[in-house]
Amino acid sequence: MSQIINEYVDNETYVLSGPNIAKEIMNNFPAATSIAGKGDYRLIESVFDKSNMKVDYNDDIIGTEFCGIIKNIIAISQGILEGMDINYNAKLAFFTKSFLEAKDIIEKFEEDEMRFNPAAIRAHAEKFSEQQFRSRFMHEVEQACQAVAGI
Repeated sequence: MSQIINEYVDNETYVLSGPNIAKEIMNNFPAATSIAGKGDYRLIESVFDKSNMKVDYNDDIIGTEFCGIIKNIIAISQGILEGMDINYNAKLAFFTKSFLEAKDIIEKFEEDEMRFNPAAIRAHAEKFSEQQFRSRFMHEVEQACQAVAGI
């Protein structure tokens, strides 16, 4: 996304990514986020210096965007499991498996040409249909439930 924005603006681009729940941030609850950019962070730091938000700064804009996507996929899967009324142990088992797979994806992303090739990323993503995704997701849920149940 930042690459597209940079085609239209001349200003420094920064990416904010994290579990940023607006209502909780407005109520000054503890929170954490990552901000990536290539410029001077002093202005950004001044916005967050009196809040309960822990901010990690880095210069890997694309990596931060990509990790944000993975985080959102895991969060959505947890919401689906919540809606299915799956027990807490199964949700955590699924989360653990998701976390390990996310780690593998990130490591692959770091070593692969996909990091700088949006067309390769799109082609890779298009290999999976929605039906394949649903089938694999349900298979993963079943495996997590079986692992928790000791089956």
